[in-house]
Amino acid sequence: SWTSYQLFALVYQQVNGSMSVINDYYGAIQAKHYTTAYADLAPNGSIANLTQDHFIQQAQLLDTQDGAITNYTPGFPNYSYTASSLPDLSSLTLPVTIERAKSSYTVTLTLQKVHGVWKITDFTKI
Repeated sequence: SWTSYQLFALVYQQVNGSMSVINDYYGAIQAKHYTTAYADLAPNGSIANLTQDHFIQQAQLLDTQDGAITNYTPGFPNYSYTASSLPDLSSLTLPVTIERAKSSYTVTLTLQKVHGVWKITDFTKI
């Protein structure tokens, strides 16, 4: 029972920390603070060559075409597992439903701890 509680508490802390970066990222995009949103990204995965200028251009284009983000709803995180069948709490993927003035869609974010801080290392769409 104690071990289960400890594992639950650790998972909860990790999810809570990853949600903070998601809230910061989408809150910044909603406010059109694209540079702040870009700071939540880490140069890994498919975004390795994504410059700040290109990120800002993509975000502005989406805002122009589909309207500003009006709401975002994170889904349940998915963890990979270690060889001992424990969740790897240093990375996760998470679906986020995005609602814009003219469209809605779901993105998949990959988050990893980079130097002890959660960062978005991959996404399917801004």
